[in-house]
Amino acid sequence: MHRVGDPTATPAVDTLSTLHSLRTNLRRTRHILSAASSWDSTLSSIPGLLSAQNLSEAVVALSNLERGEKALSGGMPGRTERKEALARIRVSIEVLLRPQLLHALNKMDTRLGPLQQCVSMYVQLNKIETLAEFFYQCASV
Repeated sequence: MHRVGDPTATPAVDTLSTLHSLRTNLRRTRHILSAASSWDSTLSSIPGLLSAQNLSEAVVALSNLERGEKALSGGMPGRTERKEALARIRVSIEVLLRPQLLHALNKMDTRLGPLQQCVSMYVQLNKIETLAEFFYQCASV
C-alpha cells in the first residue's frame, strides 16, 4: 500500500493528475463544441419564434445562446458579433413582452396564469427590476 510521501506513489499520483486534467479539458472542449454547433441553428430559430409571438420559447433559446456565448468566449472569434446578436434579441423579446405584460396586468383580477408566465420570462431574462418598474407605472395609473 502506498502512502502519501512514498516515492513509489508519485508516478501513480502523476498519472491520476494527468488523467483528471485530461478529463477536465475534454469536458470543456465538448461544451465549447456543443455551443458552437448549436449556435447558428438556435440563432436562426429566433426570428420565427418572435414572429409567431412564441416568447417563452424565444426566451429559452436566448438563454441557450447566452450559455453558448459564455462557452465560446474563451478565445473563439466573433465574440463582438455574438454579443450584438444577443443584445438585439433581448431588446426584441422585451419589446414584444411588454404588451403581453400590460394585458396580463389588466386581467390579473380574473386570470393569474398569463401574469405568472410574463413574470417567469422576465426572471429568465434577468429583468425583474424592469418588470417591477412597469408594474408600479401601471398601478399608479
